[in-house]
Amino acid sequence: MFLSGEKRKRERIIALDLLRGTFLLVIFVNHIAWSPSLFDFITGQSHLFASAAEGFFAISGILLGYIYGPRILVKTKDTFLRLFKRAGWLYLLSIGFTTLYTFITLFLPPGTVRNQYLSPSLFDFIFSTLTLQLNYGWADFLSRYAILMLFAPFALWLIAKGKVWIVFFLSFAIWFLLGNSALANYTAWQIIFIGGIIIGCYLPRIETSIMSLSHRVRKYSLAAITSISVVTFVISIILTVLLPIIAGDYRYLVSSSLHQSILDVIDFRTGLDYSIFDRDSMALGRLIIGTVWFSTLYIWYRRYEKAIDRTSKGSLLLLGQNSLYVYGLQSFILFMMDIFLKPPEGASVILKTLVIANAVYFVYLLTKHRTNIRGLRKRLLRL
Repeated sequence: MFLSGEKRKRERIIALDLLRGTFLLVIFVNHIAWSPSLFDFITGQSHLFASAAEGFFAISGILLGYIYGPRILVKTKDTFLRLFKRAGWLYLLSIGFTTLYTFITLFLPPGTVRNQYLSPSLFDFIFSTLTLQLNYGWADFLSRYAILMLFAPFALWLIAKGKVWIVFFLSFAIWFLLGNSALANYTAWQIIFIGGIIIGCYLPRIETSIMSLSHRVRKYSLAAITSISVVTFVISIILTVLLPIIAGDYRYLVSSSLHQSILDVIDFRTGLDYSIFDRDSMALGRLIIGTVWFSTLYIWYRRYEKAIDRTSKGSLLLLGQNSLYVYGLQSFILFMMDIFLKPPEGASVILKTLVIANAVYFVYLLTKHRTNIRGLRKRLLRL
């Protein structure tokens, strides 16, 4: 067994919760229909070479492997049942959100909400929703988690039995052969989730191996991976955010020939988005750059997790440790903002930035006072 001699009770890694909270915020900001804003120079409007969505997905797998890896052979039945129940709960949440948002749109004029879904028939809606072909709203990850969670205990069991190569090969084969299929939401994205499970199972060993290297090797390795991440991130921001702004609102600042060159670069970057950095099929370039960026963030968050938690006043940790609640909450807020809080024509970048900042703070407050809100709801239901 790969866990031979290892403590089955692992300590919680604060860095993972902090990262998950960070990714949740970035996902929320990117989905708010109040762009452009100053946040774009950090989040990239979810159009960078890799995005927070993949990081959020990877952490879910890492935590599964980290938490349940040591338990799967000791409490096999209990672990299988626990994860199957989790999959069932995620499935119910997924169809619940889809049903709720679709019902609301029945009373709204077409075009009120982004990507407004109008089902041609009740049967079509029921069938598409129950089979997870329809994911309406901003909680589409729930259906992916529900399906992948069904396979997670089998992956964990094989890894614990020392058959990690089988899990890796199957995951890679599914991604390679079916990554561009109609089921890409599952077949392509599963490689991040399964890869996360593998990493999570071996995470203590990985960290121990890294720490066993000489200080010099660790120092230069960290400098190298950080430099690569910073350079590629800045290039991605320039291509995704800065150049489109110059080519659009500020085209008068550049000559016609330079403007055309910028448009050509933007077209080139768009081509990359649908080839080596394609998000739907989780293209190889996206996997590589996402792995580099995620590894860099994890190293720095792990090294300074206490300082980051103090600096963020516990907000990132709070959001990260209540990720399912926050994910569902942000989807509802996004839906309501589309209906009741659309940006006025000609709204300034500063105004849009302030609206987004306040929306983020609202999510934080509702999460912070989650217990009080639950208690109030129970009292109201008794009346």
